[in-house]
Amino acid sequence: MNVYLTVDQFAKLFWKLYSNSTAKSGKLLISDHILKNIFYDYQEDVIEALKLAVDGIEEFSGTAAIDLIGFQFHKSFRQWEPIEVKHISWIAWTCMQEAPVFWKALTSACEIFTNTEALALCEVNDLL
Repeated sequence: MNVYLTVDQFAKLFWKLYSNSTAKSGKLLISDHILKNIFYDYQEDVIEALKLAVDGIEEFSGTAAIDLIGFQFHKSFRQWEPIEVKHISWIAWTCMQEAPVFWKALTSACEIFTNTEALALCEVNDLL
């Protein structure tokens, strides 16, 4: 699968989309609200986990990047525990299962990541 942003640009893109989405959503589900607080408190760890989730995307033969990145990112909180504070990774993993704002932001970031016009889309929308 071809990608048109660097891993760092992808992480910035996700963070911007996610931040904008959580700020604009007046009523978040409890799972999105908890996840937002965890992500903001442990931003560096979350960004690092996201960057690791992109691993292997160039060889991925699926049709949508979210299928690989979403799976690997979600799984990382259950298996690798990127946040080393007791139980926080597990709570994040559980909340991700029912967090529509999170999944919408990650899906949008993945769609832009694999779009030939990725940089232009990001620049026009002030996403990087």
